[in-house]
Amino acid sequence: MFPFITIPNFNPLGGECKYYCKYCWAQGPKGLVNKYDMKKYCGEPYLVEKELNRKFKPDDFVFVCDMCDLFGWWVPHEFIERVLDFIRNSPATFLLLTKNPRRYKEFNIPENCVCGATVESDEVYEGTKAPFPCDRLYELATLKHPRKMISIEPIMWFNLDLFIEAILSIMPAFVAVGYDNYNNNLLEPSLTKTKNLIEVLEAKGIKVYRKTLREAKVCGWKK
Repeated sequence: MFPFITIPNFNPLGGECKYYCKYCWAQGPKGLVNKYDMKKYCGEPYLVEKELNRKFKPDDFVFVCDMCDLFGWWVPHEFIERVLDFIRNSPATFLLLTKNPRRYKEFNIPENCVCGATVESDEVYEGTKAPFPCDRLYELATLKHPRKMISIEPIMWFNLDLFIEAILSIMPAFVAVGYDNYNNNLLEPSLTKTKNLIEVLEAKGIKVYRKTLREAKVCGWKK
């Protein structure tokens, strides 16, 4: 989780995530849903009404849907509207995080939200049905919302100059960077390359949260 988050478990959406990312800590083959047989995150999407009755305080920073993607293409429009209406009427700040930032543009996103996107690289990798990373970067760059962020986790091999250029086109309020924690045998950038990325972003005035930083286990270009 991110160090600034005070409420990490606000999950008003149930059902499975249909990206089927092989490296997902929540719903991947090694993830929590399979490990603990979490029925809440199986099947078709549905709203968890008791979550929409929770109360938050003005100084709370709430992570929305850490176990699935509220803005996934399979989630009904009216479900998302219900959650956004709840957020709009809350005094807290909420972090939205998706691999489908195009759907942000379908809604009037409340001002007390940070619109985030997970973008592990600027390259396309196997093992996920999520939108291509280049599409996620473009959609976030063209989103008219004052508060945006990027999560580069789990970080995978990337083109340094192109990735930096794409991130700077978004000018996120902050970026989180971290390596895979679950031994998924991903192709990763060297630690030196990742540190170069962080240094450039910070030099441009972007706040970077360092998560798991380590030497690459499988370093190199895609097979």
